[in-house]
Amino acid sequence: MKKTRLLALLLALVMVAAMFAACNGTEPETTTTAATTTEATTTEATTTEATTTEATTTEATTTEATTTEDVGLDGYEFSIGNNGFAGYVNDPSTEKGAEFAKIVEDIEDKLNCTMTFVAPGSTDNMDAIFQLVSAGDYGYDIFRVRQSSWIPCAVNGYTWALDELADQFGLDIYNEDMCNQVYLKMSEMNGHYWAIDFTGKFDDTSLGHFYAFNSTLVDKAGTPAADLYQAIRDFKWDYDMFLDIAGKITEDTDGDGSNDIWGVALDTDGNEAWSNGTGPIIQNADGKWVANLQDPNVLESLEFMYKLSGIEYEYPVYGDTVGRGDRRSMFYAGECGFAGLYGGNIDEGGTGSITGFQVGIAPIPHGPNATNYCMNVVDCDWHIMLKTHKNPAAACAVINEFGKAVCNWEDYIDQLYTYVNGSDECMEIFNDYLLPNGKMNIAKCSENMYQIVRKEFYRDIYTLEKTAAQAAEAYNDVVQAELDLIFKQ
Repeated sequence: MKKTRLLALLLALVMVAAMFAACNGTEPETTTTAATTTEATTTEATTTEATTTEATTTEATTTEATTTEDVGLDGYEFSIGNNGFAGYVNDPSTEKGAEFAKIVEDIEDKLNCTMTFVAPGSTDNMDAIFQLVSAGDYGYDIFRVRQSSWIPCAVNGYTWALDELADQFGLDIYNEDMCNQVYLKMSEMNGHYWAIDFTGKFDDTSLGHFYAFNSTLVDKAGTPAADLYQAIRDFKWDYDMFLDIAGKITEDTDGDGSNDIWGVALDTDGNEAWSNGTGPIIQNADGKWVANLQDPNVLESLEFMYKLSGIEYEYPVYGDTVGRGDRRSMFYAGECGFAGLYGGNIDEGGTGSITGFQVGIAPIPHGPNATNYCMNVVDCDWHIMLKTHKNPAAACAVINEFGKAVCNWEDYIDQLYTYVNGSDECMEIFNDYLLPNGKMNIAKCSENMYQIVRKEFYRDIYTLEKTAAQAAEAYNDVVQAELDLIFKQ
């Protein structure tokens, strides 16, 4: 059963594409290697990461000693702003909730503290965070925000760098048993780590986008799932192959002039734009974030996005008549061959609900100039601590215990395995082709950037309102202006 890989191997592969740097006048001038700008830098970054393993292990051992059985926090009231995302359900009426409740109870007894999990609602956006900082408040000990909030927080100096918390207060961030090292590395900016994740049984981070496929329909179209998987292994899973299979799946089964089966239910939310060796936002040699929309390689990937929106492939996008959730439901019901999904859809109500066919998993097909498949982690919903926190030492002690109790990559992978109906091939794709090429979606570096890129730029292409070249020309300067604003360039 090919379900897992050693976490150390994953780290050596996944971290490399995730590192990025930004300008911040309040922080040291240190910059990171621009590993996200080109796929060619991946090998070099991987080598560098491998050389630091021993050092980080030693540091983890040192900080581990700060959390012992006799730590007492004198009734410290610790809170996590959970924002209603998956996990942290302290509900004894369910098996999972009861297990989590017992974990919380044990930590409270051990550290003489109380733990509260709150869905803070709107307090995770930049306006609310700015109000907290301006008032000298910190809201929660840690709370979960998207990169559209925690990147501006870091640039503006609102949030603690996790490595500084490690140095000053013993936060055990280099311990893979305490927090997820893959996503920790993705939060690197200006030489520091900014956001912490506890992926495991009780909380999971969404993977980036990929294509799920209906094994029955691709087989009927003349490409058995086994052949599709082999094409992925041989790096032959490209734009042309994808469109060829999708076109053969699209069919009017009852002769009424309207298609009943579609090749594609929905796209991958614009992440095809990163599938041809580069992306629409890159970091140049000087460390500056630049709009790259008119790069010939990007234009080719945008043209692929335009093509797949054609009526011969995808359920019509123009007019926005069918929402993305409804499109996913069409796929789960067996009415479409492919569907762009992300990690949040690999769950009980998503792929776990499929009964009529075996679901398959494939990376976004690659363009002619790519050397790797791509996977953008779109919603980097991780935890931050504001600089206005009044007692970071106490908070770090609780975080160390909590993380060690709930963070478990193997548990997360086991859950994925269940929700893809026990498919070893699906897990092979996750482990060998998606996770090793994962990186943060920098196009969500602010809420405004998300609106510009996803709701305007990509949408104009998907709805066929602009050609790839027209859209790139229309939005290049707009994207650059937002980058300059966010990163204070």
